[in-house]
Amino acid sequence: MTKFRATYNDGFTWQSRDGIFVKGYAFDADQNYYEGNSLIDHFKKAESIGELKELTNSLNGLFCAMGDLSWGKFALSDKCRTFPLFFTRVNNEITISDNPNNLIEQNKIRKDSVSSYLATGYVIGNKTLFDGVVPIPCSSILTIIENQPSTIEYYTFSTQEVDHNSFEGAAKQLHNVLEAAMTRMAKSIENRNRPLAVPLSGGYDSRFILTWLVNHGHKNITAFSYGKENNNDLRTAEKVAKVLGVRWIPIVYSNEMIDGFNNEPNFLPFCHYISAATSMPILQDYFAVREIVKRGLLSSDAIIIPGHSGDFIAGSHISPHAGGISSTCEIVDEIYKHHFNIIPLPKQQEHYEKQRLREDTIRKHEIPFTIIEAFNFRERQAKFIINASRAYSYFGFEFRLPLWDSELVDLFKSQPFNYRIKKKLYNEVLLTHYFKPMQLSFAEDFNIDNTNGLLFKTRKLVKRIIPYWLLKLKPMPDNLNYTFITKTLLNSPSMHKPADLGRSINAGITYWYYQVLLQLTNEKRQNDESNH
Repeated sequence: MTKFRATYNDGFTWQSRDGIFVKGYAFDADQNYYEGNSLIDHFKKAESIGELKELTNSLNGLFCAMGDLSWGKFALSDKCRTFPLFFTRVNNEITISDNPNNLIEQNKIRKDSVSSYLATGYVIGNKTLFDGVVPIPCSSILTIIENQPSTIEYYTFSTQEVDHNSFEGAAKQLHNVLEAAMTRMAKSIENRNRPLAVPLSGGYDSRFILTWLVNHGHKNITAFSYGKENNNDLRTAEKVAKVLGVRWIPIVYSNEMIDGFNNEPNFLPFCHYISAATSMPILQDYFAVREIVKRGLLSSDAIIIPGHSGDFIAGSHISPHAGGISSTCEIVDEIYKHHFNIIPLPKQQEHYEKQRLREDTIRKHEIPFTIIEAFNFRERQAKFIINASRAYSYFGFEFRLPLWDSELVDLFKSQPFNYRIKKKLYNEVLLTHYFKPMQLSFAEDFNIDNTNGLLFKTRKLVKRIIPYWLLKLKPMPDNLNYTFITKTLLNSPSMHKPADLGRSINAGITYWYYQVLLQLTNEKRQNDESNH
């Protein structure tokens, strides 16, 4: 027996008919648009698992679906897992839901999820923080036939070959695809006068989105930026908004504005929602959106359009030496070095996590640097970055992710290493077609992507030479006031104090939330035992 629980209707709402539940929207290869009943009818066309796999891979948008088809039950998410789904099996009953916190009557921490969660900020692999609660991975479909669940992957960001176009040809193609992706996003917004809001940082992704909207005649636009007073992002964002003539809202993360957040009735429910039993609660948007709602700075029907994750798909996470990696050991070491760096793990646990990486991430015959990128796509981007977008839906706002457009993702997937390293192709197109014509190329942009300069190379060399204990003496940059936030959380009287949290600004929140879940699961277990 299979049950479906459609719980969350904030931001995007569930719609159901004929035993199928859908949320979100999608375009097919012919640019036909689907949502609600039309999306349900589209999924009903799949008369086999193979057809469902092909159909889902062809869709381009933000969506999830679950329900009954003629050949069995199914549940699926889009390529980047915008709306996460989970399932559990108790005796012979399978339950599928978008809320992992109420799938099992008595949640228990899954022990083999803890080390990867503490080290990366999210649970690696097909697991959650709760024992018996299983996520449906990004780009995947859960099928249930004769009460037997099975998961199939319909897309991966790794590849066996790349294109070999000229740089000029690739740049022209990217410009065309960026225009198509943004046009699709705009088409998904029925009312052209509906309010739009762009979280504007100092980087290129949100700047591009805002520039495109202004260039294409969208009028009802607000940009908002947040962080500690006078940080570089706020200064650059203000300049961008001024040049484009867009209303700009700065939200300063002062101690006074943040103070007392841990006692707010919405705070812990938000953490459970945004974590989805998979990642640390990502708080960077929480205070900004909370303030926007509190002060009525945006209409409740506004659509928020963040820049996630143009920089990643363009190549910002690729190490300069990754193009020369060839062995499985090198791939695993590269993944571990760049992702397992929040809270240091003991050697035994490090060995265990590396062994799991060898078993779970290696794909034969595929280009090594794309295997590394596919891990990032599947784990960090889907579970950590895209998950953060749900901060908007928690407060009731719809959002769009135009830089996760499938055609755009496919284009970057096919680019050679030397076009993606340091976002070479992406930066060239943005500067040439969008920023320079609008006088939006600033002197400080040199620091965004300058990985060639002498200063950058000197810093990299110093980091290799200086001992880790000495590096710890220098605090990490903290534009979001995470130091104050972390101190507030860890100063709770019931909080077990950590010995060593490393240098990451995410470490304290990662540790705090794990301790919260431990307390909650232990308290519930004790209450249940006393009631019996």
